[in-house]
Amino acid sequence: MLALLLAIPIVTVAFVKFYLKATYTWKEAAIHLVVVCALMIAGSEMGKYASMSDTEILNGKITGKKRVHDQYTEYYDCNCTTTGSGSSKTTTCQTCTREHYTVDWLLHSTIGNYTVKSLDSLSSSVYSTPDPRLYRITQKGDPCSKENTYLNYFRATPNSLQSAISTASVETYRKKGLLPKYPHVYSLYKVKRVLDPGNKTPSGFEDQLSEHLSLELRELGAIKQVNILAVIAPTSDRNYRYALEQHWLGGKKNDVVVVMGVTDYPKVEWADVITLAGNTNNEMLAVKLRDDIENIGDLSDTKAVSDVITGNVKKHFNRMPMAEWEHLKEEYTPPFWLLITLVLVNIALNAAFTWYFHRNDVKPTRR
Repeated sequence: MLALLLAIPIVTVAFVKFYLKATYTWKEAAIHLVVVCALMIAGSEMGKYASMSDTEILNGKITGKKRVHDQYTEYYDCNCTTTGSGSSKTTTCQTCTREHYTVDWLLHSTIGNYTVKSLDSLSSSVYSTPDPRLYRITQKGDPCSKENTYLNYFRATPNSLQSAISTASVETYRKKGLLPKYPHVYSLYKVKRVLDPGNKTPSGFEDQLSEHLSLELRELGAIKQVNILAVIAPTSDRNYRYALEQHWLGGKKNDVVVVMGVTDYPKVEWADVITLAGNTNNEMLAVKLRDDIENIGDLSDTKAVSDVITGNVKKHFNRMPMAEWEHLKEEYTPPFWLLITLVLVNIALNAAFTWYFHRNDVKPTRR
């Protein structure tokens, strides 16, 4: 992609210089070429890293909360007067001050601080504002999660995630709404860890299992640097696991995704596990956890299911540093929309520089 983006200004400058010899100097040509090429290189790199940018979910627990009252002085221009007219017009102002009163509701946790709400007022009456509901109900020891940004090198080469299952099969599941979106943190620090796209489990099941997993991750999240998700697959087809893996682009670098095939709750027909890079370095976890879930064969006891999952993660999960896959960024393939955008910007910049330098001379600097 970069070669194409650099070729456009090089060819444009050569063409313009040849046909506009009198109005397009060598200095103008150099400025034109350097600026456009620099912008294209910068745009290409920004697009590359934006394409690889991803978020993982970190897990921990609330360690405390605090309501903070503070104030500060604001300095601003006031009582301004204007004298004179035209180019001799001047404005003179005095400096005034006013006090601001602030309230911040903060949560402290093992994975960082959260700001529940902040208020800034010119009246000290803000100090009597009632506590927000989320602040009131949050207690020390509650499980919490936070999204952390990192570079996911597998996003540089999405085709590396293709598996034995055909793309057509993946699209079939997707069109039926059976491939859920990857969950994100909501209500500031909560995560829905159990997803049931086919609605095969009874009301309350997802919340119960999610709560059990979150409670275990209060400590396990830091010890193993892991995030656990469970997906109830509404099919007897084990290939669903590969469809979900492709749909989620392999998941995040600290994920353990437990997929359980359920067409007739509470019976588990099959189970599988997804971790980074097709379970590389986590083969034992995948086998043991799959076998233990299938041996239980029943989802009615959510605590037992959670214990099997977290117990295996404690024993067998190995988090692989993303740095081990940095070589994948050399195989980066830009998305089509990015290539088209940069080409159009490239053409517009070349046209603008050509028009400007043709109409305006940039003379060599004299010493």
